[in-house]
Amino acid sequence: MIASYAIVTGDFEKANSILANFDHRYPGYAVIALRRIGIERRFAIRQAGDRLVIVMMP
Repeated sequence: MIASYAIVTGDFEKANSILANFDHRYPGYAVIALRRIGIERRFAIRQAGDRLVIVMMP
């Protein structure tokens, strides 16, 4: 799936966009909603990690 590749490469916005487009065309797939939730979670974790690195740098 293309969205999985986008996740692996770190392009969370593209992955979410792909899944949102699929969800718009074919509504009702619970798996798509769960994947989008997972993407948002991973994106939030990455942002928190990035902020932590910035704070720790002198």
